[in-house]
Amino acid sequence: MSDKIKYLFDSNIFIQASRLYYQFEFCQVFWNWIKTLNPNGMLSIMEVYNELTVGDDQLKDWIKPQKMSFVNFDAVSAQYLSIIEEILRKDNIEPSKIKEFLDQKRADAFLLAYAKAHNCVVVSHEVSISKIKIKSHKVQIHNVAKDLGVQVITIFDLMRCEENYFLGLNKKAS
Repeated sequence: MSDKIKYLFDSNIFIQASRLYYQFEFCQVFWNWIKTLNPNGMLSIMEVYNELTVGDDQLKDWIKPQKMSFVNFDAVSAQYLSIIEEILRKDNIEPSKIKEFLDQKRADAFLLAYAKAHNCVVVSHEVSISKIKIKSHKVQIHNVAKDLGVQVITIFDLMRCEENYFLGLNKKAS
């Protein structure tokens, strides 16, 4: 197996990039770069793909042809869902918030479980919130990742690591 870091992208990376700072009209290099980061062009898990194909916008138009770059959640990853649930219970998170976080229609828990099982780094814009605030907000990826042993970075952290691509010093195939 390669020593190359494998990245899994949270839905919010794609959503915020397409709507805010890396819109398709003027920053196609960002979208080309995303596809070069992982072996076999993997972007994330199917649960993220499903979240991104709900709307009717340019992001959906870009994501749909990338479907093969989203991997299926597997049995190895599934074993970590119960560990995630246990982490949340130990943190005294309300059962309704735990249920919401583990909902199959939301990708976050599945993203973390897959990352743990396959030694991936999660790329997300979510930030950690205090356990007190979880009562009025949803559980965030960071609230579970640390206890699960999964590294989470922002897209900007990743861009700093991969700056050679943007400087034209690293000719990666797309």
